[in-house]
Amino acid sequence: MDKIIHTDVYKKNMEAYVKAYPEDALKLKNKQYKKSKRVVTPIICDDGMITFCVSGDDDKNYMLSGVYNPNMFWKKKIEGFGKIAPNTPFIVMGMGNMDQIRMYLEAAGEDCLILVYEPSIEIFEAVMENADISDLIIDKPVLLVVDQLNGADLKKSIQMMIKWDTVASLKVLVTPNYDYLFPKKIKEVLRQLDEIYNDMIV
Repeated sequence: MDKIIHTDVYKKNMEAYVKAYPEDALKLKNKQYKKSKRVVTPIICDDGMITFCVSGDDDKNYMLSGVYNPNMFWKKKIEGFGKIAPNTPFIVMGMGNMDQIRMYLEAAGEDCLILVYEPSIEIFEAVMENADISDLIIDKPVLLVVDQLNGADLKKSIQMMIKWDTVASLKVLVTPNYDYLFPKKIKEVLRQLDEIYNDMIV
C-alpha cells in the first residue's frame, strides 16, 4: 500500500520497530526491498478486529480472517489447544490478524514463545500502517520475521526457540488463506521445521 491510512498508528509502530529491530527498520524506511503488484486492503471486522483482503496471483481476492466475529473463531481455536504447557513455542505464519497473537499470549499467560513469520512485505506494510501492534513488536515473547527484512534469519530463529523439552508442545498455525497466497513459502517453512525436528532426534 502506498497510502498510509493511520499516520499516528504507523508512527507508533515504527518507533517500536526501530527499538526492537533497528537494522530491519532501516531497510523498511529506506525501502530496501522489492514490491510485488499485490494489493492489500484493510478491513475492519464487525467485532472491531482489523484484517486484510489480499489479491492473489490468480486474480482472486483472499480474506486473511473472517469478517464476522473472528474473535470467536480464534477463541474456539485456542480452546482446542487445551492447557498450554509452560514455554510452549508457537510458530504463526502470517500477520493477517495480529489480534490472534494477543489471544495466544493471554491464553498462555505470556508463558510462551511466539514466532510470527510474514512472507509478504506488502502485508507487513499494511499491518504497520493500519493496526497498532507496537505492544507486540516490543514484547519479548514475540519475534517477528519478515521476508526481505530479516527473513534470512528464519531457520536460525526457529532453531533458537525450539528445545528438547518443548518440541512436543510446538504449535504451528497458518493464518487463513496464506496457504493459497504463498504455497511455496509456507511449504518451505514446513520443510525447514521438519529438518530441524529430524536433526534434534538424530
